[in-house]
Amino acid sequence: MLRTMFGEPGRTDEGRVRDVLTLAEELAERYRQRRSGELAMEAQRLVAWTKSIASSFDELEQSVYCAAKYAERVRTAYVEEMGPEERADYRRHLYFYKNGFIRVFSVLDKLGSFLNDGFSLRAEQVKARYSYFTVLRCMRETRAHPELLDRLDDVKRRYREQVQDLRLMRNHEVHAINTELLDEDGRLRLRPRDRRQPVEDLRQNMETLQGGFAMVGESLHAALAYCIRQG
Repeated sequence: MLRTMFGEPGRTDEGRVRDVLTLAEELAERYRQRRSGELAMEAQRLVAWTKSIASSFDELEQSVYCAAKYAERVRTAYVEEMGPEERADYRRHLYFYKNGFIRVFSVLDKLGSFLNDGFSLRAEQVKARYSYFTVLRCMRETRAHPELLDRLDDVKRRYREQVQDLRLMRNHEVHAINTELLDEDGRLRLRPRDRRQPVEDLRQNMETLQGGFAMVGESLHAALAYCIRQG
């Protein structure tokens, strides 16, 4: 949808995006077929979770794509040296970059809620406002669905560094200070002798965000495929 901003046709689903959206629709259809008898309410709830996860993943992909496209248009080292058009593109990059890393955790937490609900893990008894990572811990402690847990833990390990960086940025953006004023360790970028605002490392931004997006995609693929195999 957002590709029209760049004069491009709509997205053609392929690769991990296509696979995740296809699995989500297949799983939702299986739940729809259960909407009768005692399991009707549970099935309806799981359909809603599955559709919400698919929609959020689609929105995450669009944010990542737009962040990358706007990053390509930025060449200047300091914000104060930019012309109006480049500065606008830089701000658009930051908007979609922030939107992207916030959505990474939003999608993961929806996946966690889906797994908690579908597998009756009761993560809310461990932590009232539980996260995806709380759900993984519950699965580990109760030894629930070890095949899926092994797969999800493997994905988490492979993208640990990117996810940790994105979590730091998310926490600062939501709870503290604008992320473009911070370095990778959460310190203020501005120096006493140079009041110019340096441009973000856009290449690093996108590598980190792409890693988070890949982690989300692989986790969703593993979880949805597992639920389909479980019938």
